[in-house]
Amino acid sequence: MTRLLDSMFKAVIFDMDGVLVNSEEFYFNRRMSYFEEKGLHPGSTDIHDYLGMSNNQVWAALVPDPEQRDVLRKDYLVYQDTHPIDYSRFLNAGVVNLLKSLRTHGMAIGLASAGIYADIFRMLSECHIRPFF
Repeated sequence: MTRLLDSMFKAVIFDMDGVLVNSEEFYFNRRMSYFEEKGLHPGSTDIHDYLGMSNNQVWAALVPDPEQRDVLRKDYLVYQDTHPIDYSRFLNAGVVNLLKSLRTHGMAIGLASAGIYADIFRMLSECHIRPFF
């Protein structure tokens, strides 16, 4: 791997959810709990229908009606704040060692995510990996 790192690449760009942290299942379960508590039925109850989507795409799939979606999204922000994810519990194994190795080999390291900016920085801090980015 050292030879590969030394010769072919100059940078590595990571995604957050599903790559650095295994957070998708937590997000999905939190949304399903919210809908259940509200007595509502989401557009789908299959996690695979939401993986890889931006937050806007997820909400469009959850609630087809735009007016109802806007109301529920605002209400969900309060729910989300009272049911936060602890990112440190979901850090994927090997991430820290990989980041250290990339740094040792002089790689530029980036993060590209459709996630919410504040959540991205909270994850980096909670997982103690902010210095790598």
